[in-house]
Amino acid sequence: MKTHRRGTLLLVSFGSCITLGLAIAYWVDYAFSWVEPSSASWRVPVAFGMLFMILPLAMILFLPDSPRYLILIGKEHEAKSVLSALNELSPEDQDTHREFLMIKNTILHMVSGGFMEAFRQGEHRYLQRVILAVVLQIMQQLTGVNLFMQYLAAMFESQLAFAPRLSLLLASCCATEFFLASLIAVVGVDRFWGRRTLTMFGAAAMCGCMIVLCVMAYIGTPTAHHVMAAFLFLYLTFFSIGWQGMSWLWAVELTPLSIRGPANALATAANWLANFVIVLATPVMFVTITYRTYIVFAVW
Repeated sequence: MKTHRRGTLLLVSFGSCITLGLAIAYWVDYAFSWVEPSSASWRVPVAFGMLFMILPLAMILFLPDSPRYLILIGKEHEAKSVLSALNELSPEDQDTHREFLMIKNTILHMVSGGFMEAFRQGEHRYLQRVILAVVLQIMQQLTGVNLFMQYLAAMFESQLAFAPRLSLLLASCCATEFFLASLIAVVGVDRFWGRRTLTMFGAAAMCGCMIVLCVMAYIGTPTAHHVMAAFLFLYLTFFSIGWQGMSWLWAVELTPLSIRGPANALATAANWLANFVIVLATPVMFVTITYRTYIVFAVW
């Protein structure tokens, strides 16, 4: 990955690609909801999802190893061949050789550290950087985004009292907006706003949306439910712009090369653990937590 395009490419992979997958999944679910009560209404969406696992697996069988890995295990000639193919240049070209030497120097710097190095503070405050990367990944999940995205149709139906099929349609439209909003960050993260501005904007805007959602949930009228639906769309828009891929980008750029591997492994594990806990606890929270408690948490 080219350094000057790291922000854009990371937000494409961890932002737009994930949100596009969610949008496709919701629209497939909505389309096959029309064949109920046939079991095809759930069998086909599950089978359709398998295509997105089979196709990458088939592609991986024909892909070469990455140049970094090949250099790491001493296969430098093969690494140059892969780089020349990526750049559409000959292996003897000066640009290919220059990139090869740059990657090799990076690899030598990376292997100079180790897993335990990530837990040492030292002159460069490695431990502090790792803690920041881990906390940012946890906080990304504590915004509640996967609570919304994985239970979006159920929330429209059970919390906002919309009809089942209308709830699924609204969830599909919301997921589509989620994807489209991610493109704003992809275009602007390296050209206009940078990391800090997008992160702070997303956090402040999501906070405002959550307060409105909690107040409207407490009021509980049909009009309040319509307002909640609109602010669910807004919440996911602001998350997609400010936080969807940004926590992954922060985790990479906060940590120096010598500890980037173990630091990002810890940060990623923290993200998925928080994801698991929140999604598992959500159905119980819907039943047991009152609207007054929602307001207290939102204001806090």
